[in-house]
Amino acid sequence: MGKSKTVSAVKGKGSIRHNNRNFYADNVDKNRTKDNIIYKQEPLREAYQKCFENAIEEYNSIQKRADRKIDSIDGYMEKIKNSGNGEKLFYETIFQVGNKHDSHTGTLDGILCTHILDDYMKKFEERNPHLYVFNAVMHLDEETPHIHIDYIPIADGYKQGMQVRNSLDRAFKQQGIDGKANKFENSTIAWENREKDYIAELMKERNIERAPDTGLKRKHKSTEHYKATAAEIENQVKAVEIPITARPNKLNKNEVIIKKDDFEKITERARLSQVHEEATKEVSHAISNQYRNLIGYMSTNRDLIEQQKRETEAALKAAKEKEQAAAQLKQKFEAKYNSQLTLNENFQKLTKLSTDLANATRKQITKMDALKAENASLRASSEEKVEQAVKTATEPLQAQITALKEENNKLSNQVKTLSERLEAVISSLFDTIYKITKAVKMLKYDKEFGYQIENLTPKQKRLIDGIQNFASKQAKEYDLSEKAERLKKYYGLEKDINDEIIALEPKPQITDKPNKPKEKEPER
Repeated sequence: MGKSKTVSAVKGKGSIRHNNRNFYADNVDKNRTKDNIIYKQEPLREAYQKCFENAIEEYNSIQKRADRKIDSIDGYMEKIKNSGNGEKLFYETIFQVGNKHDSHTGTLDGILCTHILDDYMKKFEERNPHLYVFNAVMHLDEETPHIHIDYIPIADGYKQGMQVRNSLDRAFKQQGIDGKANKFENSTIAWENREKDYIAELMKERNIERAPDTGLKRKHKSTEHYKATAAEIENQVKAVEIPITARPNKLNKNEVIIKKDDFEKITERARLSQVHEEATKEVSHAISNQYRNLIGYMSTNRDLIEQQKRETEAALKAAKEKEQAAAQLKQKFEAKYNSQLTLNENFQKLTKLSTDLANATRKQITKMDALKAENASLRASSEEKVEQAVKTATEPLQAQITALKEENNKLSNQVKTLSERLEAVISSLFDTIYKITKAVKMLKYDKEFGYQIENLTPKQKRLIDGIQNFASKQAKEYDLSEKAERLKKYYGLEKDINDEIIALEPKPQITDKPNKPKEKEPER
């Protein structure tokens, strides 16, 4: 075997904007971003639609209570986001072969690692049918080639509720990963180890040996397990009482005689004390190993740690910018608040002025009422004179009004006639369009009478369908919905078009007319 390299698998932060280079961290070489390999970039909401839309519809269809239905994909995503079970909308894992010291991007080793990760990614979903990848990209614009994989866990087979759900543990279990492990060897770590084993096989094909993991090893008992064992043994030691019943041996002054049960208790305590000592040593040894492994893990994965640090700093910078923007908004709000206070003061002043004006108005109304009473007596004497004057003035206008009414009736009749003619023309024109469109559709669908054009290009098919859709829309616009539906369903030749075709045909010796194609429904 040739050279050796480490295989790393770490949880990502799920920063899609960083992964897709919507913003750049300080460790990114923008000149090499074009070299990144993009496997998939699908919006998260669209991915949820593909994964769960049918399950939501099936779930809602059997719900009798409206409050139990899931209103939309957005509603389900919000439910996952706010779940108290530790569920996440999606998960991210970063895989890397080698480190910046032995596999720097652009070097021969870096290129070799790129090919290994590329082969790994191409069969990711085949190996993981319950992990839907919606975003995946290999970064070649940083120090070491590595791949970000963002996925949604899909679990099925539920007897109650939604039959297909977002559940990481169940998704792993349905892929053969046992989820009944301790907190140091959970299903996620078991899955990561399986994936790293697969990467190791790809490395072996290229004569590269997998270097031993320098991270926290979990194949043996955890420190907590050793501590618990030691504590249990200690309690057992304390529970064994030292025997106190003994008498001198008459035959030998250097010996004493004790009961058999007491002797067995002493023996058991001695054994437990030795086991406790050994367990305590194991605790110390495990802690030392974990410390050394942690130092090695940090050294090997320093580039990833530094990358996450830079991403965190970028996020903090963005948060600071948002904080500054919020401060500016606060200043604007305070200015608007002060302006509102001024407006309130002005409103109070206007209210007082309005009250004073109302009082003055009431006084004027009283005076006007007195004037109205005075005018009433004057009006009575003048109404007769006014009525006579109006009659004299309007008599010539009545004759003009009568003449205009007659003229208006004539014009209305003319408009009605023209409208009827226009409707007839429109009907005739659309009937022509209807016949032409049905005939054009035969170029695509007719197989019986030889009008179909074989090997139509997609563009030609779209032209025929576009003519049909246009004619159908025009029919609906003029309330000819029946013809619009017939245009969608049928094709054929009307008699008058068929007659024109026959007139263009060469005159045969036998005068039998060809059969007119009947109206048919196209095959879909």
